[in-house]
Formats: sequence, structure tokens, C-alpha cells
Amino acid sequence: MSSGAAREEEIAEMKKWRNITFAAIPFCGMLAAYNLSSHHEEGEEGPAYSYLHIRNKDFPWGKCGLFEFNCKEE
Repeated sequence: MSSGAAREEEIAEMKKWRNITFAAIPFCGMLAAYNLSSHHEEGEEGPAYSYLHIRNKDFPWGKCGLFEFNCKEE
């Protein structure tokens, strides 16, 4: 043991941090569940600048980008 404390103190410190960890894990889980379940409004779509979608040739999967789902619906 490198801290120089007595063995009983080290065991007590270990138990304290184990209890803190066991309390923190459910708290983090509940916080993550709350954040994932709450609805966040999407921001406004930015202006359609002409230089953003310059394509000299089609993609192998078509004219749209791979993740442009609204374009594939058309």
C-alpha cells in the first residue's frame, strides 16, 4: 500500500468509493434515459447556398447524398 495509511483506513476508503460508484451508476443511467427520452426541437435549416452542393458527377448510389433521406423520397 503506497499511501502510508493503515490497512483499516485503506479498506474504509475503498468501501466509501465503492458505495459512491454504486450510487453514481444508477444516477448516470437515469440521467441518460431522461436526456434520451426528452424531445429536443430541431433548429432551422440553414440557407441553401449554391456552393454547398457542387457535384461534378453522381455518387455510385444515385444523385442524392448517402444520408439525404428527404431527397430519396422524391
